[in-house]
Amino acid sequence: MKIIVKFKWLACAILTLLFIYVFFRWAPVLVLYCSQDIFNIKQTSTIGILGDSYGVYNTLFSCTALICAILTLYLQYRDSRKNAILNLYYKMIEVQQHVIDEISVYPVRISKKSNGCIEPVVGRNAFVEFKLQIKYLLKNIQEVVDKGNYKLERSDIADISYAIFYYGADIRWKDFILEYLKDYQDNSLLVNDILDKLSKDKKRALTRTNQNYLSVYFRNMYNAIKMIDSASCLNKNEKYNAIKVLRGQLSNSELYVLFFNLISRFGKKWVAAGYVERYQLLQNLPIKYTEGYNPKEYFPNISFESEELSLSPFTEEIKLREKK
Repeated sequence: MKIIVKFKWLACAILTLLFIYVFFRWAPVLVLYCSQDIFNIKQTSTIGILGDSYGVYNTLFSCTALICAILTLYLQYRDSRKNAILNLYYKMIEVQQHVIDEISVYPVRISKKSNGCIEPVVGRNAFVEFKLQIKYLLKNIQEVVDKGNYKLERSDIADISYAIFYYGADIRWKDFILEYLKDYQDNSLLVNDILDKLSKDKKRALTRTNQNYLSVYFRNMYNAIKMIDSASCLNKNEKYNAIKVLRGQLSNSELYVLFFNLISRFGKKWVAAGYVERYQLLQNLPIKYTEGYNPKEYFPNISFESEELSLSPFTEEIKLREKK
């Protein structure tokens, strides 16, 4: 937008200067033409010479008008292209909502009181179940690692947990899981211990797959952000504000799932493109909401909203009142 404004001011400045120059250049000629006998040969010659010079200015004026016309057409094309991209982007946000509405999963925690009559959780509420599944997977896999003395970092546990959350841990997927976790030491023993641990948990449905829903969910979100980020007709503020609309629609549970997606190998493409920090995608994620994984350590350039709230001048006042 700033570039367009500069072009408009430049065009106006050129036209104004050209008008002032031509006016003052030809004011004496007009006075001479009106006040003296123009049929005098000498004066006619003088006016003829001035008329020839006017042809130069007329050409200059025509060229300037042509440049302004081309500039106007370019700005109109740029505006129409911008509107087309933004319209498509907001349609993709609508598609994102339809994808969420189609999600239907059964609760992670299986209650004995249900008597087999379990109602599925649908829409955005399903992300609460996704959150619980990831939480319990992190807990179970941490126990497997501790018991088997596997040398894994917490980031490795998050990566493995999210992979099982995404693909599932059905015994029929064992070869696939082995291949996926081939970079980890003693991966065969590790996978066997994980599958054994999860299969014994009869209270929770931790082994189900979620890729059918989440593959479309994250693919559409990524492509929408990529389209805005790569749009040359949008400036930085316009890009940020457009993606801010998408960011504002994410619930805390969605942000939770997105966070673990990003810190796993699934998020490499997002991080490499710089979208996470450039557009503050996790800004509204509560820092103490992520099972001890500090988002600030992974994305130090994000100004987390919960962090800003903790620095609020009202926070200290509330604490003092609580002590009283």
